[in-house]
Amino acid sequence: MMKPAVAISRYKQRGVGLVAALFLVVVFGALGAFIVTIGGAQQQAPVLAVQGARAYHAARSGIDWGIHQVLNTALGTMCNLTPAAPFVTGPFPVPGPGLNGFQVTVSCNYTQHQEGAPTFEVFFITSTATFGAFGSPDYFSRTIEATVTNAP
Repeated sequence: MMKPAVAISRYKQRGVGLVAALFLVVVFGALGAFIVTIGGAQQQAPVLAVQGARAYHAARSGIDWGIHQVLNTALGTMCNLTPAAPFVTGPFPVPGPGLNGFQVTVSCNYTQHQEGAPTFEVFFITSTATFGAFGSPDYFSRTIEATVTNAP
């Protein structure tokens, strides 16, 4: 005895709903994972921006310290007594509640110039502030350079 045509077509379509449901579950799961990833990145972006600004200000404090050293102390306490030979000090921690955990390294070299009778120096100061260990997700580093002279 033959089955009617309607019964045969229903028999062949069995399981199609399961395949469609699995496809929708996979698509919605991937979409959900993408949304969670983007949401996490958006929440972390302001934290990283603040940490970058803190690194900049820590490096800036090293520049300020270096400028004070070369202009207000005897020559040679901050820079080497030999022109163009770099002098490096640090790393040292930056005091202050907003910059805890930063280490600053300041380097200095200078050149001597003579215009007429007076001789003056041009100082090249570089300050690098770091936070965390290189390669770790919380690692930050900023470098600032300044040129200062004691010319009249």
